[in-house]
Amino acid sequence: MEVADVSHLLLKLPVDHNTDMECILKTFVAWFLFVAMAAGEMPSAYVLTFTSNTETYEDHMVELQNPLPDWVNGIYVRNGMGVFEMGDRNLTHPFDGLAKLHSFRLTGGSSHVIYNSQFLESNFYKDSKSEGRLAPYLVLGSIVPSFALWDKIRALYNGIDNTNINVVQFNGTTLHALSDFWHSYEINKRDLRTVRKTEPPLPNAGILNYVAPIPASSHPAKEFGTNNYINFYSLVNVLPWQSHTLNIIRIESSTKTELLASIPRIDIPYMHSMASTKDYAIVIAHPVYVNWMTIVRNQDPLDSLEYHADKPTDIYVVHLHTNKFYHLKTDSYFFMHNVNAFQEGDKLYVDETSYSDISLMHAMAFHNIRSGSPQWPDNMHSQIKRLTIDLSTETVEVHNFDTIPGLEFVNTLDLPVINPDYSFQRYCYIYGQVFGDRGLEDVKLVKKDICGHGDKVWFKPNHFPSESWFQPNPNGVDEDDGILLNIVLDGDTRTSYLLFLDAKTFEEINVGYLPTWIPFTLHGRFFSHSCSDDELSGS
Repeated sequence: MEVADVSHLLLKLPVDHNTDMECILKTFVAWFLFVAMAAGEMPSAYVLTFTSNTETYEDHMVELQNPLPDWVNGIYVRNGMGVFEMGDRNLTHPFDGLAKLHSFRLTGGSSHVIYNSQFLESNFYKDSKSEGRLAPYLVLGSIVPSFALWDKIRALYNGIDNTNINVVQFNGTTLHALSDFWHSYEINKRDLRTVRKTEPPLPNAGILNYVAPIPASSHPAKEFGTNNYINFYSLVNVLPWQSHTLNIIRIESSTKTELLASIPRIDIPYMHSMASTKDYAIVIAHPVYVNWMTIVRNQDPLDSLEYHADKPTDIYVVHLHTNKFYHLKTDSYFFMHNVNAFQEGDKLYVDETSYSDISLMHAMAFHNIRSGSPQWPDNMHSQIKRLTIDLSTETVEVHNFDTIPGLEFVNTLDLPVINPDYSFQRYCYIYGQVFGDRGLEDVKLVKKDICGHGDKVWFKPNHFPSESWFQPNPNGVDEDDGILLNIVLDGDTRTSYLLFLDAKTFEEINVGYLPTWIPFTLHGRFFSHSCSDDELSGS
């Protein structure tokens, strides 16, 4: 057995948090890892981010180096992965890890935060626990060993169930875990327990539309001035004489929706995000299409994604109050995340992170990132771009942002966040994460100043940050008055910590180390409250 394999097993040993055994085991693991690294046999610590962690915590106190600002009150919730194998079955892509939620309850002036973590009790999770192995469901990549014929049929029937990408609060009240498919799981915000599976009604769906999974966005766009969200969903028609449809919908709650537009399509694009301004919803349908027959044949949705560089990107714009519809086109590319969108007269401005193709998604597979010498494609880096959509001429222009010599890489950020108070309007600062030439082994946090030359970088060797969240100072004057929260893996201690950065200076202002490491998380958000425990008792 390789050293890396032994360490992988040791780090997953169950421990009793109420005994000294935890200390003994972790001391042994630390000694073992030190010897292994000294012998040059240990892969980069970032692999720990993609290592299963079955530990859960309830109201665990995490000490901070400094007291929190008085104005920081609420819960920071993140969604991501917790387990990548079960029994004799293994996942082949990290984006498929069984969903695990993490929360940090912050109280202004306190020198500690309260940490909770729980697995999302999806049907996929519960069936897998019951069977003692990964149950037959569809995932983005695949499950190995391959399913037998009957289990392949079960996987197609069960579909995709693992909502491990994002969290949103519908109707300003109920917290939901989302994926890129049309259903969610309601979560109790106080303790992260799973409440129920929810499927907001689809106004124009027939019985045959539920035969195939229903793609949607894990990043529904907030509707300005309301608690509503705008999302899209795609209906696959299995009858050859009927077209597929791309639908744009308003979500008022998990039980109330309104159809805004239905667009016939001969193909179904895979889309991760969308955008909205004060009056318009914008759906960018890039030419990354889902080949449903590939899914039927091999139960591998990632292999079913086909990028057609020779086809244009369709842009659909819908007025949120009149339902007036526009269809525009631009060059082929792959749009990943919306940064911000705003309108001025007849012009809409959509800032986004984009890629030249989908090769990065394939490069993230376990056989590459766990190899010890992963190979990263030349075009793995994102580019932040601005689309200018002129509704009066129905034209689209694409602009790149200026770079600063020596800091050109800042423009390759992804997982973007901004001051949420500056959504729907002109703004200056984008915060994100940048991969270096060594991919996941070289990760930086960056601040992009699109109005000037104030780009900034945070980097620590062998420390691996995740997506940030910007929490604005309610008494602040400037756009960048606030703090950034980030979960970072410390590759030296092999534990994670909650990092606080001054969003203006990009300097570290606080740290709180956790009792364990947190596997890969994708997205999250901060939910403010007024310090009252009563507000947190429900979902």
